[in-house]
Amino acid sequence: AAHAAKVRRFVYASSACVYDTRLEIPLTEAAPTCHPLPGYGDEKVFGERLCAAANADGVLSAVAARLFTVYGQGDDYGAKGKFIPSICAKVAEAVAERKATIPIWGDGQQVRSVIYINDCVEALWRLANTGVEAPINIASAHAITPNGLLVILSDIIGRQFPTHHDLTKPVGVRARIADTTLMDRVFEDWAPSTNP
Repeated sequence: AAHAAKVRRFVYASSACVYDTRLEIPLTEAAPTCHPLPGYGDEKVFGERLCAAANADGVLSAVAARLFTVYGQGDDYGAKGKFIPSICAKVAEAVAERKATIPIWGDGQQVRSVIYINDCVEALWRLANTGVEAPINIASAHAITPNGLLVILSDIIGRQFPTHHDLTKPVGVRARIADTTLMDRVFEDWAPSTNP
């Protein structure tokens, strides 16, 4: 469809879920994608392969932006939300309903690189205006854990929240940390400005 519409530059919103789920190191773009998150990660790997094929065939110039935990306005604050909106919602509920504890899935030490939505959009716009065709990580230089986010929220509200760590709930991969060396080189005059 992009080719038929004579699109010259195509930015594919990929995901950190393409990376091998067994890896816990800072992930460079060269890290293996042989064991991605089943389903969603597989879909993103296939999309990246389509981009590579389009580049190889000269059909259009495509790049895969590997997004790491995007958060901000418009987030899903329901049961299926990612950990940032989920914990924010739990804190808001605890304040409104005077609950004593905050439930956290797992031990709260799962590490994620994140990027604020406004920074993500800016990065995608800048990426569209480059000639880069290799996949590129899009994330801030900061990583955070659910426990760390709870400390930040407690400081903002001025109240400490004891946690209940539910070890029966799914927690995803232990760590998904971005190496942003390539992004920093491509966007040499810009970096994400919002930190968690």
